[in-house]
Amino acid sequence: MISAVAAIGIAPAAAPGAAQAEAVSGVALMPAASTLLASTAGSTTLATSTLATAGTAAEAPVVTLTPEQIAAQKAAADKAAAEKAAAKKAAAKKAAAKKKAAAKKKAAAKKKAAAKKAAKKAAKIKNTPLGAKRTAKKMIRSSYGWGPKQFTCLVKLWNKESGWNVKAHNGSSGATGIPQALPGSKMASEGKSWRTSARTQVKWGMKYIKSRYGTACGAWSHSQSVGWY
Repeated sequence: MISAVAAIGIAPAAAPGAAQAEAVSGVALMPAASTLLASTAGSTTLATSTLATAGTAAEAPVVTLTPEQIAAQKAAADKAAAEKAAAKKAAAKKAAAKKKAAAKKKAAAKKKAAAKKAAKKAAKIKNTPLGAKRTAKKMIRSSYGWGPKQFTCLVKLWNKESGWNVKAHNGSSGATGIPQALPGSKMASEGKSWRTSARTQVKWGMKYIKSRYGTACGAWSHSQSVGWY
């Protein structure tokens, strides 16, 4: 006859001797394979990770720096910071110099262009009545030391004679140019371009006035009296 205990599937209790033997030996029994297989994947992973972390922490060495090493590290860091600041400053200085040079070059180019434009304009008008008057005005002051009054007399004189036209020619007398030189070839003493250059004609005419009448106003006064100078 099967006992009631065996019938309901209850495992028989371990023998008292076996339990005492385990306790005496102090050896922990490993769980059965079926128990390990029954554990969840998450629990197994957590256990493994915990063991690995504990092993790493135990193996990591503790480094203690001496005061000298700390000072050396600080000095190195300060040096690196100073070098970085110096490089930044040098770069800024270089950029500023480059910008200044570019601005200077641009200003020089602008000035050169303006001078070229002015020279072109001056060349265009230098042999016109306006250009001739400008030449005479400069020459009166620089070469003869005459003031504005003498220039006014000269303007009136040559307005009457030629209208300050380099190509002026008197068909009846043969007088030529701004000062109405007679003959016109006399002006060749001041340059080969006497036929077309206002400067050459003005230069010759003022020398003639100075030698003959002393001043431009003296020549103008004579012209008003007799009709010529």
